[in-house]
Amino acid sequence: MSAPRPAPAPTAPPAPADPSGALDAPAAHRPGGVAVLVADAAGVVLQVGGAAESLLGLPAVELVGRRVTDLLVADDGAALAAAVVAVLGGEADARVTASVRDEMGLPRPLEASLCLIDGDPDLLVVTLAPDPGQPHLHVGVDPARTLITITDAAATVVHVSRGATALLGWTPSEVAVRGAPGVIHPDDLAHFTSVGTELRAEPGAVRSARVRALTADGGTRWVRAMGMNLLQDPGVGGLVTCITDATDEVRDELRAAAADLEVAGALGEATLRATPDGMVSFASEGGARALGHRPEAVLATRLGGRLDPEDDGELSRALAAVAAEPRLRRTIDVRLPTDHRGDRRLRIEVEGPGEGVEGPDLMVHLTDVTEKVQATEAVRASERRFRTLVQSATDILAVVDADLRVRWVSPVVTTVLGYPPEALVDLPATSFLHPDDAERVATEAARLADEPHPDPLAHVRARARHADGGWRHMSLSGTDLTSDPDVGGLLITARDVTVEVEAERGRERLAQVLQASTDLVAIAHRGTDLIDLNRAGCRVLGLGDGEEAPAISLEALAARTPPWVQRRFLAEVVPTLESSGIWEGELAVHDRDGDVVPVSVVVIALRDRDGAIETLACWARDISDRKAFEDQLEHQATHDPLTGLPNRTLLLDRLRVAVGRAQRQSTLTAVLFLDLDNFKLINDSLGHSAGDVLLVEVARRIEGAVRPGDTVARFGGDEFAVLCEDLSDRVEAVAIATRIEEAVGHALEIEGTEVMVTVSIGVASSDGDHDAESLVRDSDAAMYQAKARGRSRTEVFDRDMHVQAVDRLELETALRRAVDRHEMRVAYQPQYDLRTGRLDGVEALVRWEHPERGILLPGEFLHIAEETGLIVAIGNWITSAACRATARLHDLAPDASDIVVSVNLSARQLASPRLIDDVAAIVAAADLPPGALVLELTETVLMDVDASGEALTRLHQLGVGIAVDDFGTGWSSLRYLRDFPVDILKVDRTFVAGLGQDPEDEAIVAAVIDLAHALGLKAVAEGVEDETRLARLRALGCDSAQGWLLGRPMAEADLIDLVLAQSPPPDA
Repeated sequence: MSAPRPAPAPTAPPAPADPSGALDAPAAHRPGGVAVLVADAAGVVLQVGGAAESLLGLPAVELVGRRVTDLLVADDGAALAAAVVAVLGGEADARVTASVRDEMGLPRPLEASLCLIDGDPDLLVVTLAPDPGQPHLHVGVDPARTLITITDAAATVVHVSRGATALLGWTPSEVAVRGAPGVIHPDDLAHFTSVGTELRAEPGAVRSARVRALTADGGTRWVRAMGMNLLQDPGVGGLVTCITDATDEVRDELRAAAADLEVAGALGEATLRATPDGMVSFASEGGARALGHRPEAVLATRLGGRLDPEDDGELSRALAAVAAEPRLRRTIDVRLPTDHRGDRRLRIEVEGPGEGVEGPDLMVHLTDVTEKVQATEAVRASERRFRTLVQSATDILAVVDADLRVRWVSPVVTTVLGYPPEALVDLPATSFLHPDDAERVATEAARLADEPHPDPLAHVRARARHADGGWRHMSLSGTDLTSDPDVGGLLITARDVTVEVEAERGRERLAQVLQASTDLVAIAHRGTDLIDLNRAGCRVLGLGDGEEAPAISLEALAARTPPWVQRRFLAEVVPTLESSGIWEGELAVHDRDGDVVPVSVVVIALRDRDGAIETLACWARDISDRKAFEDQLEHQATHDPLTGLPNRTLLLDRLRVAVGRAQRQSTLTAVLFLDLDNFKLINDSLGHSAGDVLLVEVARRIEGAVRPGDTVARFGGDEFAVLCEDLSDRVEAVAIATRIEEAVGHALEIEGTEVMVTVSIGVASSDGDHDAESLVRDSDAAMYQAKARGRSRTEVFDRDMHVQAVDRLELETALRRAVDRHEMRVAYQPQYDLRTGRLDGVEALVRWEHPERGILLPGEFLHIAEETGLIVAIGNWITSAACRATARLHDLAPDASDIVVSVNLSARQLASPRLIDDVAAIVAAADLPPGALVLELTETVLMDVDASGEALTRLHQLGVGIAVDDFGTGWSSLRYLRDFPVDILKVDRTFVAGLGQDPEDEAIVAAVIDLAHALGLKAVAEGVEDETRLARLRALGCDSAQGWLLGRPMAEADLIDLVLAQSPPPDA
């Protein structure tokens, strides 16, 4: 007898997204009081709907995440679990009676219906109804009528459940002894064995077969056998088969088939007779239709010719085998190609002619199993998906016994912890837990095993050792499934939460850092007006006691900010955050005392997934000290550190503003430029500290003499400037200058010495037609004019001064380019030894060959070079040219190698830090002995001890000669001649000019010559213009002389001719 065709699987509703109400079906399909649950393959609730909350007594949020079996009375949970396995194994649906506890603790009977969701075979729909309904609804899985067997690797039955008696009438021991051949109908045994062989070949596989079973009373019963290969599971070690009554299932299918006359005809009359070689001798209407033809078209044709060649050979062998042994029955599944519906699947059963039937023809029964094959393939696909789900899951699943020994663990343990699954089986689970966590986990597991109805183990945190020796943080949850024969222990789920734990610790550390920070940190969240503030923020704002960090309201924070900050925040900060997400700048807050505290602020906007600003994080640092320091630096940058007056920079800034204002308002602005006349004398005589005291006092007196609002500035050294705005005329400016002269001119006492100071003042004014720099330049020019006219006076800048200033500017500009344009010339004035009459030296005198003005003497431009600093470059050029000329002279006249060249050295040159290096490089480049070079300094330069002392010593060590020029004209001290390495004293021409005419001049000349000789120095007279002066110098014992009588300054070529001729001087 062939098995009935399975009924089509019912269509399950799709799973909606909302866990609470979206599962509610339309009213036509949803009876009142029915709970609808969507669960995954493990039975964990994903979504709920219908009357779930009222029926199960829990809110939706607490139902989601729990196992369906955990919601029922414990005895019914196993039945529901078996129904889940049946549905996942391929059953179209399953129904079971179960109970939940009501509010009185009494069981409430429910009707549970399970089916798969179309399009997603890993999702179940479970409906729970309070009224079980009609008796026909109580078919399906019944634990008392379920036969469960376990067969070991040797195919020996090692376990049979008590349900065998209720299902088949056999005792468990009888079933174990009889085995499959004694329990399964002979006609279905081959199919049952084939499925078992296929199941045994694939570890972890699940297979299903519907067959007829033999009952103890001699009858048969349709059953559904669901098998799972757990041979490699150390906790089972066999094939587990769950056999349930399928009588109602077959009856329902037959009833459904009877409703379809065409199908009923095909099934009820699908019979053929065929000869052993496959020729059809008889075909019923149903048999012919099963082959897709009318009976007359089938007769006298070969049955196998309609099949695939491979199936044709299989059919031929089946026919031959039954023909040889009529008591045999052969069943094969074949493909029947069709033109329009694809291949159909037929099950062909071949049996002998039957009792009382004459002839060799065999009976052939045809069954269309196309849908059944498709369903089987769907089950296998579902099994593959289940295996893939387990293997690809990121959570570890494990079964442990009451002693917490591992009985089974999912393969993902290798990925998570690095162990192969088999390495952990039989080991205590606590052996690879951290010692600090193991006892706590064991306690929770014991609670699961000991309590009658324990709650699931809910997310216990523990550390598990990784195979590499490290620790991973795991979240453990579990359910006691010891009573479930398919599990038989505690089912533990372990999820690796190391990343989450480290992130949580990172957040905690960040919170600690923020609280420990000395900067104000405030965090505001969307949807609330409360702001989280750290302790430093509380201290800065004077909120709380500074120890706790409360959340404050936005209103409280606003009260601690000045109004301009609030306006700027709305006008600038918020738009910037919306556009770029970050704002940096400076704001201010009020402290506890209400004082304004400047703060440097960074605000960052954090956005949600939709891009909307969700959180604002603000860092603010008290920059009061920095601001004070910046103010100090700004003051230092614009003020003189000695007097506290504005410096040149600040005066020019204010002057530019004043000039612009004067131009707009047609007012007069003036600059008074002041220079102390005798400051250097006081500074050198009494010392620099006395000079500083003098400058401070002069500054105070100037401030007392000017008008309120006038700016007094120190330009540097002993120079001051005064800016006067809104003057009526120049007379008012001169009046201010007069008051300054009077105020400064009063005697003052410094370190016990009474000092008199005078000042020279230059005045320049403008009604807006001059820029700031021009006004300063013009007042400076007027001040120099005041000094030139006798000092201690005031001069007002006029047109002549302007012409002079322009002339000076043009000359200065041309001078800056003179060296590069080779406009400088050197003239050499001879110097003779008065005892021998031989030429013993020359003095190098510079000339400027101006392209427009012709030859300019030193007095016309060297003062400009000195003031501008150009004298250093010009002086180096003169020294270099003179040294080269002297070296050439020595080469041309070897007997004149004792001739030396003298070059004047200015104060700027002497103060240059590169002087020694420059002189050394020049004499080396000229290949001239250092002793052939004499550097001449005036007494004024020599008196600047700070600049002269070390430089002269190093020049002397270099071998260069040092001469004091114009001796006797300055405020010299004999101490300088004693302390400094001087070689030559040159008698000034003003004294030489009086020889033979003025006894005083002659006495001075004689004294200088005697002084030089007494100090071991050479005496040289300048300005010898006639024979009388020459004779007197010889009589006084002067060593050498120079002047127009002896020779005028000449070019290098003329000097060479002179030396070669060695013409002696007159009367020599």
